Amino acid sequence: MQHTPPTTEQLVRLLEDQLQLVERLAKLATRQGALIAAGRSEPLLALLADRQEVMDELAAGEEDLAELCRAAAADDGLADSDRQRVRGLIDALTDSLSGILRGDEADREAMAAVRDRLRTDLDRFGSARAAHRAYAVGRPARSRFADQQG
Repeated sequence: MQHTPPTTEQLVRLLEDQLQLVERLAKLATRQGALIAAGRSEPLLALLADRQEVMDELAAGEEDLAELCRAAAADDGLADSDRQRVRGLIDALTDSLSGILRGDEADREAMAAVRDRLRTDLDRFGSARAAHRAYAVGRPARSRFADQQG
């Protein structure tokens, strides 16, 4: 059985599909940042589940894309105009993914700041509670000079 080289259209179609998935991922990442900033954990968890589905779709297409790219490179049958079209799509994918990664890093830092603030608040609460317990230990002392009426 002879291996048939991929058509340019197959490669372009798959790249465009991947780009659409990355654009969906970018929209989810933007919403993720807004939810983190607003402290809305329940919608954030739902969004993360949606994001994982998109990531799974991207991963599924990645293997096909790698195979098509290897075959196209081995065949070297892409015309210059097609090569430029493919390069443009790959550059768009790279740029979009880089933007998503930068946003994810900013979100990670925002979540770390929230975590640190909560830790500080809990430490203060624990210290205040310990101080309260230290001063509230036992019953108030009765004056030894007081009679039954005070």
